[in-house]
Amino acid sequence: MLRTSLIVTLLLAVPAFASAQTDPHSPEATVRSMRAPDPVKPAAAGAPSQAHPTGNVSIGEVAPGFALDDQVGMPFKLATERGSWVALCFGDRRTILATIDRVTLSLAGLNLRVLAVVHENGQALRAYCAKNSLHVRALADHSGEVCMIYGQWDDTSQQALTGLVLVDPQGIIRARERGTNLTAEAIVASVRSAMPGL
Repeated sequence: MLRTSLIVTLLLAVPAFASAQTDPHSPEATVRSMRAPDPVKPAAAGAPSQAHPTGNVSIGEVAPGFALDDQVGMPFKLATERGSWVALCFGDRRTILATIDRVTLSLAGLNLRVLAVVHENGQALRAYCAKNSLHVRALADHSGEVCMIYGQWDDTSQQALTGLVLVDPQGIIRARERGTNLTAEAIVASVRSAMPGL
């Protein structure tokens, strides 16, 4: 008798449950839609968020805006550099700063801001610059998201790629270089060839 009443109860409940699955106005559907979504697993430390897909930029496009802190904690926004040329030099580790420092010294005196965008934290960048007496302004892209936006990220190795993106005073990309052996001399030559009157 108990088994029969249990089966009858279940059979009566199935149509109500099925209608709740198809009727978006049922009370059960409202409860389901109000539930918080499952939490997303956070990205590993130092790896870019998967919510920001790897991008790519091309010559002639407007440079994507971004804001990062430099090695001493001062904020930097690309948008505030309108009116000047900006050389964004990308790298995965602080050791790239010596190369970019040579670029900065070679291009001194031009209406140009040379910036290192490095996949490191600000403390590591500050210590390296102080230890090696470097004069470069290094932006800490510890999450790698700016590198990703600019297409300077390798998903396989989870590392930033060495490269250059040159932005003109109107915010337009005028040169782009990428390569594991990108030297200071190659960066300087690329900047000089893209800037008019040099």
